[in-house]
Amino acid sequence: ILELTDDDSKVSKMIKGLTVNGETYLPGGITWGWNMLTPESPLTTALPLADLQKKGGKKVMVLMTDGANTLAPTTVNAGQHGSITSGKYKNTTYTNDLTATLCQNVKADNIEVYTVLFEVKDATIENLLRNCATDPSKSYVANNASELIAAFDSIAKQLAQLRIVK
Repeated sequence: ILELTDDDSKVSKMIKGLTVNGETYLPGGITWGWNMLTPESPLTTALPLADLQKKGGKKVMVLMTDGANTLAPTTVNAGQHGSITSGKYKNTTYTNDLTATLCQNVKADNIEVYTVLFEVKDATIENLLRNCATDPSKSYVANNASELIAAFDSIAKQLAQLRIVK
């Protein structure tokens, strides 16, 4: 995780170091993104919303995925005397419901949400991300690299602020 920064070289280095690793679990990314945008622990570099608004800013999360939820959290199975269910069970209904709840909570915390679905043909995840976005116009489906670039260009244009200086 890279805390909030305006250092382009740090961001580029971090992005270049990312790797793909199998399964998809959107609640983890949403939770860490939300933590990134709040000044409370565990990450503390974000400004409180009121301070950010005084500077003309707003809190924005861009959630991008190249997969549908395929994992669910490890749980304790009370019916088996507290035995632990190991990792990769495919309770995607639970994970999709958790994703939807987290998205609602993030938006209720005055964070604007954009979503980008990349190279995934799955109506469930497409609907989930459309509903996760602040409004449907902030949800994008990209089927190839050029559509992905267009989606991020559109998001950047919406976030750009025009400043008139005397």
